[in-house]
Amino acid sequence: VKDMDVGRAVAAYKARFGVPEAVLNDANAELVFAMWRGETLPRHLAFFDAALAASPTRWVAGTKTPSIADVFLATQLGSYRAKFADALAPYPPRVQAVVDGVFALPEVVAFRAAEAKAK
Repeated sequence: VKDMDVGRAVAAYKARFGVPEAVLNDANAELVFAMWRGETLPRHLAFFDAALAASPTRWVAGTKTPSIADVFLATQLGSYRAKFADALAPYPPRVQAVVDGVFALPEVVAFRAAEAKAK
């Protein structure tokens, strides 16, 4: 996926968030994606990495097992990786461990297998 293609995809959601065409359009979509990829996403990942560093467990909320926060984080970051694989830097190791941990849960593995089989 080329950055401009991804930028256009991001720009396609502007109306959903009330962003006018003058602010976010195909002409500046690449700039928007570059800023998200280079500044916004790394800043947000740093927040999660810090939370994980302070956690007494491997999960964001310090729980013994994954919480909804871990599931949401893993599915969102998994979605980004699937959509923008060639355009994103690797996630911080602790954050990637959450993604890998959630997707390795037996219930998630079974759900994904059933979902794939249904297609």
